[in-house]
Amino acid sequence: MGSCYYYLRASFKSPLTRKQSHNIKSFLIEVSKAEDFWQDNRGTDPSVFWPKFNKLFPDASRYLVSQNINTTNGDCNNNIAGCLEAGWTNQIEDYVNAIQAGQTEVHYSAEVWHLCSWEPLAKWFKKEFGATKATWFSEEDRYILD
Repeated sequence: MGSCYYYLRASFKSPLTRKQSHNIKSFLIEVSKAEDFWQDNRGTDPSVFWPKFNKLFPDASRYLVSQNINTTNGDCNNNIAGCLEAGWTNQIEDYVNAIQAGQTEVHYSAEVWHLCSWEPLAKWFKKEFGATKATWFSEEDRYILD
């Protein structure tokens, strides 16, 4: 499978506070680490996988629930594919550094597996972080529009 860059733009009514900026960064880092954990533990029995996942990654778990993923005893193999794409863990610190207190717009981009959707991420920015608008696109969209 290949990868490409995805882009998210979220608008806020007021400038981000330090706490908001920190919470957004922490969430994206957690989701990235949760994706690595999932990849390393694919095929694990759900009764073993989910309790550990939910304890280590509480925000990522809530994010999955918002995508109708059963984080109690549901499939923890292919069912999560594409749901935890926030950027490669070895690059995530660089990706989130652009998010700063004082901004009224967040421009976030990251390299992720191709053909995923950041629609759930855009919705999460509105629901959890108070964005008034959040949109996304990927490099792949260029090919769709050609």
